[in-house]
Amino acid sequence: MGRLVYLSFELSCKQEVMMRGRVLLALLGWVLIVQVAGLSMRASWAGVNDTFGVGAKAGALGQAFTAYADDFSAAHYNPAGLVQMEGLNASAGLHVINIDYEQTVTQKDFTFGNDPESGKSSENEDGVLFAPHGGISYRPAGARWSIGYAAYAPFGVHVWFDDDDSNNRYDGAEVYNDRIIYAAPTAAYQIFDNLSLGVSLGMGYSDEGGKVRLRIPGIESRPPASMLGLPQGTGYALELATLDFDLDDEFSLSANVGLLWEIRDWITLGITYRSESKSHMTGTSTFDYTPTARAAIKQLTDMDVPAEEEFHTHCDFRHPQSVSAGLKVDVTSKWRMMFDLVWTDWSVRKKETWAYDEDPIFLQLTALLGSGEPTDRIITARKWNDTFEPHFGTEYQALDWLALRFGYHYRPSSIDQDQWDNNWPIIDYHVFSFGSGIKYRTFTIDLAYSLAWGDDWKVDHDESENLTQNQVVYSPYFGDEIDAETDIHNFMITVSCRF
Repeated sequence: MGRLVYLSFELSCKQEVMMRGRVLLALLGWVLIVQVAGLSMRASWAGVNDTFGVGAKAGALGQAFTAYADDFSAAHYNPAGLVQMEGLNASAGLHVINIDYEQTVTQKDFTFGNDPESGKSSENEDGVLFAPHGGISYRPAGARWSIGYAAYAPFGVHVWFDDDDSNNRYDGAEVYNDRIIYAAPTAAYQIFDNLSLGVSLGMGYSDEGGKVRLRIPGIESRPPASMLGLPQGTGYALELATLDFDLDDEFSLSANVGLLWEIRDWITLGITYRSESKSHMTGTSTFDYTPTARAAIKQLTDMDVPAEEEFHTHCDFRHPQSVSAGLKVDVTSKWRMMFDLVWTDWSVRKKETWAYDEDPIFLQLTALLGSGEPTDRIITARKWNDTFEPHFGTEYQALDWLALRFGYHYRPSSIDQDQWDNNWPIIDYHVFSFGSGIKYRTFTIDLAYSLAWGDDWKVDHDESENLTQNQVVYSPYFGDEIDAETDIHNFMITVSCRF
């Protein structure tokens, strides 16, 4: 009789494993279909300047964390996951980012004479970025509710170059745009034993800024250089000015709402909606004119040009809404796999407008030359695409105190080449990640590394209206082809303690 019970139990376990295996294969097939579809519809896939992980655990798992979300980062990935942490928990950590960016300029059209930047390659300045994160949560024993607080950076891009020598200096010697959530109060409630809901309110700081050298071509037969008396064949002869701007908004709001449903004891579904945040950034913009440009403008317009102009500036910016859906599958008691699909509403980025309280001489000059644009603002077309991004992660509990984690996702750029420029130097990425979780008594140390390996990115001559087309307001690389390559190294550590 005992033997029959044992055989029945063994058969039941085998059937359960086979069932999980079939579900797992189906999920892998779904992910593969998503992946192939993404490769064939490049312009519609992936995030743009969202970070490569909030917390080391999610970062190591390729951010496939919507159906897992069992640490402080639940505030971002799925607030409902907060109910999984009993007692008082606290976390703190650091995300270190190193960006390797290289741009090569190759002249394809000689309408403007020779471009002295042709044939040159420039890399960004050495340096690393630091993004701290942390949080705290509390769930009383036996309670169905949990509360928490988190701080993290969900969006960020920042690169800088040598503004005296880099060929990037004519489009973006430095560019940055960030959103930092400094307070995210979070609450979750376990409606049923297998179903929880949660909400997180994000109070954040946003900024945007950069520096660019403004230049114009020099050939007699085409304005504006011919009107300034520049000789034929001198190429991009006149460096007009340096534009430096710094804007921020100290308070903007967003909200995350999540659901966590344990369909079976081995498969969990997570769904999260993250609202958009609207920032009204204000600050200053400075135009520093070169002596040569001042003399040329004086000759053309009889205007006295100061060495420097400074203007109060404002810009409205929308960090987009998104929806993520994920599954967590416990293949065995020690091995689990996660799959996420994230949609982000980047198509809200139709254009970018920097409005000034007066009319810069630079814009007065371009209007005089027939730009047809207003003289109190710079308007840049964006026309970005909505994105879908698949994520995959796996975790193996090798020892009671050691978990091993791996992840991958493909992140093609959602910015088409006809709108691409160095203000948003985002290209295609393959993102590989790995890490570990180490437990010691009541402490957990999560470690992660990820490599965003960028594909070659090429913007052809006359392709981008923001970079290589002949525009009256600004045409920094007309006649050129731009090749860009980027690798991003991410190092993350999160230390947690349960009290």
